[in-house]
Amino acid sequence: MSDRQRCNYCKCVSCCCPIKNKNEIENNPSNTNTANPTINVNPVINITSTATPIPVNGECECSATVESSVPGIFLQASICPNCNELASYVRFRNVSLSGGETTELFSSFVSAPTCFSIEDGIALAASGIGFLLVNGESCRAVFNLTLFSRNEENDFYTIAIQCTDNSNNFFTSVELEPGDLPITPCQE
Repeated sequence: MSDRQRCNYCKCVSCCCPIKNKNEIENNPSNTNTANPTINVNPVINITSTATPIPVNGECECSATVESSVPGIFLQASICPNCNELASYVRFRNVSLSGGETTELFSSFVSAPTCFSIEDGIALAASGIGFLLVNGESCRAVFNLTLFSRNEENDFYTIAIQCTDNSNNFFTSVELEPGDLPITPCQE
């Protein structure tokens, strides 16, 4: 146990909580900052599934439709199908083969993808928002999905998912057979 006194507001030894700092500033008659400066940040996150997305470049650069299942991992994604961004969706499920947790993502919005050439093929990167279920508990989440379609080697994808309240996160990379991740450029 530390000899230092714990904060009455957050119970931490070295306190930086906004409640304590606010009280110190309000109780300081000279109104000078005697400790670290306090910055009050009130983030507003308003995520709704009914919002109309705004395309990044006004249209899709490329499109891909994927349905992949390997033991314990399932991905179903349609990114800019027929070059229509508003029809995009991502569904992802990971079930621990050892009987542990189940992670499921359901997108409510997918941004227009960025497509770029790689050494031996093409890659598609899309981000979005949705809901993540981890063993029945849900949270709002952001995700990044990158598909790699390679000419000579196995295709693969990566997905990173993060709850907006920082309660859960998930990352995986899955290798697939060549040709399993077809990416098609959209015509101008």
